[in-house]
Amino acid sequence: MLEDQDRTYEETIEQRFLTAMSSLAATVCVIAASSPSGERFGITATAVCSLSTTPPQLVACVNRGSSMAKALTATGWFSVNILSHSQESIAATFAGRTGLKGSDRFANADWSQHTTGTPTLDGATAVCVCHLSNSLHQASHMVVIGRVLDALLCEGETPLPLMYHQRRFTTVSPDVTEEPK
Repeated sequence: MLEDQDRTYEETIEQRFLTAMSSLAATVCVIAASSPSGERFGITATAVCSLSTTPPQLVACVNRGSSMAKALTATGWFSVNILSHSQESIAATFAGRTGLKGSDRFANADWSQHTTGTPTLDGATAVCVCHLSNSLHQASHMVVIGRVLDALLCEGETPLPLMYHQRRFTTVSPDVTEEPK
């Protein structure tokens, strides 16, 4: 009886936690990597942030059971592709919403191959090409620390970001991005 109450309590907390975290607006990225055989893998992620500028490093969270995690640890190279508001369909594809898996997810957008072998998204707001410098296994995920060895920036005006908030894709108002007067 007590175990049933504990399980119910944990399930309630997990659901409330998911709802609480959906209030945390985050920029949408696609993390991509290639296996040693050249097969490409990618996932949509919002758990990405900068760690340091000297040396340039970032942190990303990847489900440990994903094929992406296996590819990432096999080669150590990965890219973090920061999406613009016009790339929602790419985010949906790599989030598994279209049914495509593995390398098939790369068919609906233009991708290049960095000199490291890492796939990089053409037209992304920015792309950080990283080498795995450390990782931490925590619960269902792997916290990845990547040393940024290249940063590719979009040419021209920086587009509005693709955001994820309240379990849906969105963006910021153009007024928000204007410089204060």
